[in-house]
Amino acid sequence: EKNKDKPLIVWEIQFGNWALAYRDFFKVLKANVQNSIDCLIYIVPTGELESMLSDGIVTYDKTVKIIEDFAKVISVPVWIIWIDMKVS
Repeated sequence: EKNKDKPLIVWEIQFGNWALAYRDFFKVLKANVQNSIDCLIYIVPTGELESMLSDGIVTYDKTVKIIEDFAKVISVPVWIIWIDMKVS
């Protein structure tokens, strides 16, 4: 029996190819059906850090767009955390 006293929170840190974001959300949808996930924490690059990494990676803006485009399908609350870094 599931322990509903504690929320089930899953997380992903994603700096890979942008297509991996879709794979990550499909994994979460499957896991949600099996375990009723309370929240997904999704950590992605943005700003200067994004510009230092390869083209075509998962980014904050692309993740927000995916969530907006599939809002009716993604039933798990998603907390997007962006990471940036300033290099001088």
